[in-house]
Amino acid sequence: MASPLQNQDPTRIGGFTLHRRLAIGGMGVVYLGRSRGGHVVAVKTVRPEIAAAPEFRRRFATEVRTARRVGGFYGAEVVDSDTDGDPPWLATAYIPGPTLHQAVIDHGPMPLASVTCMGAGLAEALHLVHSKGVVHRDVKPGNVILGEHGPRLIDFGIARALDVTSHTLTGTIMGTAAFMSPEQARGEDVGPSGDVFSLGCLLAYAATGRHPFGDGAAHAVTYRIVHQDPDLTGLPHPLAGTVARCLAKDPDERPSPARVLEECGDAAGDGPPDDAAAWPPDTVTEVIDAHKTMLLTLVDPEGGKAPIPPKKAKKRKKGKKRKKGSGSPPPGGTTGAKRPRAGRNRRRARPVRVGTPPPWRTAGATMSPSPTSSLPAGTPARARSGATGSTVTTPR
Repeated sequence: MASPLQNQDPTRIGGFTLHRRLAIGGMGVVYLGRSRGGHVVAVKTVRPEIAAAPEFRRRFATEVRTARRVGGFYGAEVVDSDTDGDPPWLATAYIPGPTLHQAVIDHGPMPLASVTCMGAGLAEALHLVHSKGVVHRDVKPGNVILGEHGPRLIDFGIARALDVTSHTLTGTIMGTAAFMSPEQARGEDVGPSGDVFSLGCLLAYAATGRHPFGDGAAHAVTYRIVHQDPDLTGLPHPLAGTVARCLAKDPDERPSPARVLEECGDAAGDGPPDDAAAWPPDTVTEVIDAHKTMLLTLVDPEGGKAPIPPKKAKKRKKGKKRKKGSGSPPPGGTTGAKRPRAGRNRRRARPVRVGTPPPWRTAGATMSPSPTSSLPAGTPARARSGATGSTVTTPR
């Protein structure tokens, strides 16, 4: 997930305000940004030592144009770039979701049905880009985003631009050694079949959580890729056969992306998927939801800043307690105090001064002698009741 910006990080690149760090890789830092119009992007910056390579900027500009030509249906749409900037940068549409690498690290191998669905989606993407004369050259778990509507393959052509720095920056490309084809490990030209080899490694990793040529130092892994057979232990059928054909040492013996798409589609089954085969897997769905929540909580549509949390209700200042029943309620309502329930907090009856009580009050009441009979006829009732006043005590 995203992390806060550091002191050395820029707060704005091009026309984008930067909010968080999304990732740190061999190429540089990837930031979560937002355009003035409210579109969320991933801004990839290039490390200064890489950008300083003599041929890097020229080739980087070429590969950015290539990425624009590929489009964003199977990847991330290129929104803007500045290959002459300091640092050089590339902005693409932000896709909520984890990378395949992060999903396997956090949750382990993916279910077979999810792996075959992912394989079909990636094979379809490679078939499209190869038809446009583009070779990815860096198909690896870190370049596959598990989006809500399918896997997305990102960073087309970036590896080719980085090749010009590999002789001066040890390990720049070797970080992806476990997913290289034999011809790429030998330093030879890489064609579409090289991407198919990398796809086979990626599918094995997703299904088992292991690299098919093991772990260790980069030179040891590349030696096994060139000279040894892959370890496909635990890879379920029928995926094992497809992966084995993708990992053939001879590029001419590998299937085409269209063939891989067909085999993965057959393994996944046709028609609407059931609960076990639904994409994305449940664990990935939770991460996607977390990414969406991050966008809502970190990016304010008005000013591009993190929204200010709501203020807490102010507490009433301490003072003298108001006596119950004192004062009058505000206009249009009550004071908000709870009414006492019937029979509770009822005051004891007090003697009241009355005149001639109504018949319903005299039953059971004790009356003291009253001289009101001596008052002249026609005296108002109010005067009669207040002349000397009889005392009536209601029974408890």
